[in-house]
Amino acid sequence: AHLWFGDMVTMNWFNDVWMKEVFANFMADKSTGASSDKSVYDLKFLTGHFPAAYSVDRTLGANPIRQVLDNLQNAGMMYGPIIYDKAP
Repeated sequence: AHLWFGDMVTMNWFNDVWMKEVFANFMADKSTGASSDKSVYDLKFLTGHFPAAYSVDRTLGANPIRQVLDNLQNAGMMYGPIIYDKAP
């Protein structure tokens, strides 16, 4: 999905890094879901995203989906289960 939609979902700055990651994961899931039974797909989507996201969301390590980045050297710290699993 990163390759398919490229600049359409690539942010100007890392404050919205969640958007490109969410969109890529969401579209990847949707494309695989189109070829499977809807009830199986919905369950797989739920079990594939919710446990990882909410296990972090209930801890002190939780962070908002949209984050402010003041220094580009810290961009790698923005990625994790909240971005990849909760946002979709």
